[in-house]
Amino acid sequence: MPNTGDSFVVTIEQAHLEWGTHRYTNTRNRIYGEGYVKIPLAEARKYNILAGTDYHAVSSDGFIDFDVKASGSAGEDYRYAKQFQGRGNLKAIGAWYENCGASVGDKVRVEFLSSCSVKFTLIK
Repeated sequence: MPNTGDSFVVTIEQAHLEWGTHRYTNTRNRIYGEGYVKIPLAEARKYNILAGTDYHAVSSDGFIDFDVKASGSAGEDYRYAKQFQGRGNLKAIGAWYENCGASVGDKVRVEFLSSCSVKFTLIK
């Protein structure tokens, strides 16, 4: 379980910005506007970020103020999350990326404000 002040930084890749369209499978139709914040497996293990866990999220620019889900599955027993996505809205983080002009190569600082809340900061 993450503690207040725990943090990590990830580099934004094209798939994070264009999750609904930059795909290598044809398992569903292309959906524009989807995005996510990656959780590296080492960080998921370090902070015990488990798939299916909900967090309240904010962003340093004030755009984000909604719930996110730690989702995907990674690790030897597939219990660790691979990404943060809008809870019930896969376009929520994509809208934030668009609003703040995020680009491939920019970074996102993920900081835990508590065990159940997180703050995202775009680093250009």
